[in-house]
Amino acid sequence: MGDALVDMNTGEYAMVKELLGQDETVQLETIEHRLGGASLFHPAHVFATNYGIIIVRRNILGFHSDYKIIRYDSITDVKIDRGPLFCRIHFSLLGEQEDSESDMKWIVGLPYKDALDLVHLVNKMEQKPVQEVPAPSTE
Repeated sequence: MGDALVDMNTGEYAMVKELLGQDETVQLETIEHRLGGASLFHPAHVFATNYGIIIVRRNILGFHSDYKIIRYDSITDVKIDRGPLFCRIHFSLLGEQEDSESDMKWIVGLPYKDALDLVHLVNKMEQKPVQEVPAPSTE
């Protein structure tokens, strides 16, 4: 894994720790970057565990948080949309409409190395294919 280490001293980690199952451990953490299109005030924290992915999004004042828990066995496809500086990752899930691209399943503003680390972990856990979309041409 790259630089996306787990910081156990954040408030987000404390919240996620309460959600973990008995044998579940956090393997990787990454944070959306504002320059890559993430929320200005509270970019999402993404935690990959040995069972799935937990995305934590806080609201502006931090009084409310949204959690999206995606289990590896429900992921049917992972798409990386690679831009010039940052990437977006989208997870397609079992039982959803094929054209569903809910914002809650997009992780935006990730450095390419962090995006690859996350996708490699998903692949390792479920052996799923990854579809990489090249950056749009600037010509």
